[in-house]
Amino acid sequence: MLAVLLLAGTALTSCTHSDDPAPEPQPSGPKTYTLTIRASKSSDTALTRALSVVGNDISSTWTAGDVVSVYKGDDLLGPLTAANVSADGKSCDLVGSLTTAPSVDDVLTLKYLSPSYDTQDGTLQSIAENCDYSTATVTVSEIVDNNVVIQDDPPIAFINQQIIVKFTLKDTDGSALPSNPTALTIDYLTGSVSLTGIPTTTYSGQSYSNGNGVLYVAVPNHIRGKDMKLTATVETANGTKTYTYWKSNAFPNNGGDQQNSVVKDYYLVNVKMFDPFSTPLTFEAVENNANNDVSFINYSGTLYYSLNNVDWQVYTTAIDLKVKGEKVYFKGDAITNPDSEVTQIICRGKCYVYGNIMSLVKKEFVTETELTYNNTFNKLFNNIENVYSHPSKELVMSATTLTYGCYTEMFKGCSNLERAPELPASIIPSHAYYDMFNGCSSLKYIKCLANDITAENSTLTWVYNVAASGTFVVNSSMTINDPTNPTTSTVNNGESLLWNRGESGIPVGWTVTK
Repeated sequence: MLAVLLLAGTALTSCTHSDDPAPEPQPSGPKTYTLTIRASKSSDTALTRALSVVGNDISSTWTAGDVVSVYKGDDLLGPLTAANVSADGKSCDLVGSLTTAPSVDDVLTLKYLSPSYDTQDGTLQSIAENCDYSTATVTVSEIVDNNVVIQDDPPIAFINQQIIVKFTLKDTDGSALPSNPTALTIDYLTGSVSLTGIPTTTYSGQSYSNGNGVLYVAVPNHIRGKDMKLTATVETANGTKTYTYWKSNAFPNNGGDQQNSVVKDYYLVNVKMFDPFSTPLTFEAVENNANNDVSFINYSGTLYYSLNNVDWQVYTTAIDLKVKGEKVYFKGDAITNPDSEVTQIICRGKCYVYGNIMSLVKKEFVTETELTYNNTFNKLFNNIENVYSHPSKELVMSATTLTYGCYTEMFKGCSNLERAPELPASIIPSHAYYDMFNGCSSLKYIKCLANDITAENSTLTWVYNVAASGTFVVNSSMTINDPTNPTTSTVNNGESLLWNRGESGIPVGWTVTK
């Protein structure tokens, strides 16, 4: 079992001090410069991590042969190898030869194992083998007889460059997921980590099995404080189910151990996942409000509602949502009107909205991905300021085949909407996204997978007056122009410009990623 050497605040001391005078000139030619560092790991250091869980922390040890790379800037000077490991694995010598001479006062970086985050399988073992990562810095004090002597006061510390999270995944009601997830993606707006092909042995049948629904995942440090979305793929007897979970301000910098004033690197997270694709369009009261209700106007066909997603009744009048947490679910066949008397939903109080909007197209909506008539959801939530994004549950618009004007002005003026539903369609017809998020002044996240927006007015003024900063996620096949400046870059589809900056493209000042 490969041990992980990372911990915040690990002390290293030099054992290469010398009182000898300066070395005499050496013959010209290749030289090597020996560097030896005594590295210790305190058994009582809090919040460290490695391969084995001890209480709410992860134990960290050295193993003979662990390799640390030495860099001067971007230049690799050579490796150091762990030797003389103590019986408890808490200390060792890091010994090696540098093929390039550093100079006195040079600052060298010690790096353990560059990360490969997408090669994880949900176990601590795969983290240790593929993506455990820490760095430390040392300063060259002197060079004596080709021995590099480092400054060791104050003590040198290896600093974790990532976070390890133990996710315990549950269903929405807190019960176990119907089966173990086979894939998990962590999106943190400016990047993502994906675990695919997670083996069943992660959960059962092996000595290192985690337990039902448990995945250990390493993520880079720069996820701290960002919004995070988990997506888990679960194979059931009835097909594939996709669960999601949103979390704002994940793993913040102030989440450290207050007593020891260190930033926390290991988190235990119990997650109630949500299946938005199998959940009908849902409204939930944000607060107690004696005047709050939800009503439909100008709808067609027979609309059904439920207060528990089990018992369904024909909708005839507004549904009260007067108590915080009360919910109402809606579904029907072709409920929205395609004519000028567009269907609209009215909330008189603050409501979270989530679930699958396709429940208004067909009662059996779970796998429905096609819109068949024009203007399907035209102005559905137009100027409804009381519509809010749920903190952890999402609204999904799963249609990949769109029609003329299908989402025109759908959320126009929804000033409290913070996240747009993911937009999976590749080809965007004329007027389909026209004015879609115009006036959504709190909107700060859009994921749009389009690769063809050439139809007339397909995205005209669709992001006018959204938040000044946010994240725009594009199709992974796109090319981001000048990715070093993501708040100003545009996006190419092959050789042609797809997304430009502005109110009809990617909002000015937003970070673009894929």
